[in-house]
Amino acid sequence: QHQAQVPYDLVILQYGLNIMQQGGFGYSNYGRQIEQMVDFVRQCFPGAAVLVMGVSQRWVKGEGGYAPMDALGSMVASQRAAAERMGAAFWPTSEAMQALGGMDAFVRNGWACKDYTHFNYGGGRQIAEALFRALYADLYAYWQRETEHRIQRAEEQPLLNSELVDVQLFNPSFELNP
Repeated sequence: QHQAQVPYDLVILQYGLNIMQQGGFGYSNYGRQIEQMVDFVRQCFPGAAVLVMGVSQRWVKGEGGYAPMDALGSMVASQRAAAERMGAAFWPTSEAMQALGGMDAFVRNGWACKDYTHFNYGGGRQIAEALFRALYADLYAYWQRETEHRIQRAEEQPLLNSELVDVQLFNPSFELNP
């Protein structure tokens, strides 16, 4: 019913962080759950694109302090493979976090909780902006190319159409608005 009233263009699925455990490397069952969820979303919102967001970074406390959880790569690989099997898009949240300095920087900047697991509103904003840039990167590149071409074409065009000026100046019967 909701789809009939307000059709969705994109549905974003983001979950799995709390399933991930230190030393856990087998997430095939979890991958099947993602596939079921993508299928369900497509039934509810036909025509909408589906994006699976990979888990964010999660750190664990060890003898030397906090360090990245070793299961991250396995979880992300499972999520990516499930999205690929279902023909859904995948965006690696953990890579976006790393580009912003990683979980350590998120905690230092007040963007994540001191549990080194969950980011807060500030961190969510950072991730949302990175996702926005990723979604619109191709569109922006297209716009930039078109703008450059338009400027180039304008530079190649003469400022005045000399034939039209001549007709207007030297033909007394010429009417501007026929």
